[in-house]
Amino acid sequence: MCGKLPPLKTVRDVVLTVPVSFSRLQLTRIERACAMAGLHALRLMPEPTAVALLFSQQLQRTVRENIGSGSEKVALIFNMGAGYCDVCRTATSGGVSEIKGMAGSAIGGEGLLLNLIRFVAPFTKSAGLFRIAVQHAIHQLSFQDSATIEAKLGRFTFSTKINRTKFEEVNRKVFKVKNLVLNLCKKDQAYPGINQFESAVYGAALEGAVASGQGNPVGNLDLLSKQSIVHPLGIKADGNAFVRIMERNSAIPSRKELWFTTAHHNQTEALIMVYEGEGHKVEESHLLGYFKIGGIPPAKKGCSEVIVAMDIDASNALKVYAAASNPGSRQPLLPYLEVRMPNVDDGHG
Repeated sequence: MCGKLPPLKTVRDVVLTVPVSFSRLQLTRIERACAMAGLHALRLMPEPTAVALLFSQQLQRTVRENIGSGSEKVALIFNMGAGYCDVCRTATSGGVSEIKGMAGSAIGGEGLLLNLIRFVAPFTKSAGLFRIAVQHAIHQLSFQDSATIEAKLGRFTFSTKINRTKFEEVNRKVFKVKNLVLNLCKKDQAYPGINQFESAVYGAALEGAVASGQGNPVGNLDLLSKQSIVHPLGIKADGNAFVRIMERNSAIPSRKELWFTTAHHNQTEALIMVYEGEGHKVEESHLLGYFKIGGIPPAKKGCSEVIVAMDIDASNALKVYAAASNPGSRQPLLPYLEVRMPNVDDGHG
């Protein structure tokens, strides 16, 4: 006798993990794509933060005496593959996972994939289905000792086995990077309690449960993830300089402000151009948006002041505020002009 399957439920809310290096423009595009698909993005989490949340939950389950004791576990989360390299340092105590630092770069996966394709089938064109089969094998090797590469190539079926030792010989940099990370952490092996292939997905599921008010789906433990911003935020000033207002790894939520003086005599308005990036020039950063404020009292340059404030809420939404003040007084003349960012798309992928 067959049991009844549970009724299918319509999915409306989603939590997605993204590479650390993604800009706010890229995150906005993902949110738009979700909306077009009829989905509401509860969170867009950098992948290491999802793993950090899972690590926090596991610590609570395995070390109950750690709850509320004030003891802290520090972990380095490192992921290289699928075209991106992410690094995150997290501190966990009593169910609270706090991101202390995070960085990412668009390197890694494509080189590993092409090296393995050349090794197992040097005379075969890397067609779509074959690439997918090889990529799947690489994923399997992240948590098991061997994997099978099998794909249809015209009238023939290609099939071969690859083990982790051979994969590391083909991609020697992987072995070197792995040893480098372990040596930096003074460890003989990586933390064994997490499935490396599924950890980000499990962490995202935990965040979804917490964000939707369901609590921990596998227990009655309280979980909290303290996030931080990935890229510095600032405005264009002093020509083409990128002046930072909010630094990388600032806590979320957060609010920072900075005062600027006028650049011209009798200046009565100012164009606020908001950027995100790591460089010192605006050309090295990504334009998020711009707006103009008026009402600046006419005076000699450098006398009147404009305050620019940036506010990031718990959902990582960015708002920028600006207002003018009288010379010598840091009291805004008019209510702050508030603009949500980004409000432009500069074509950044």
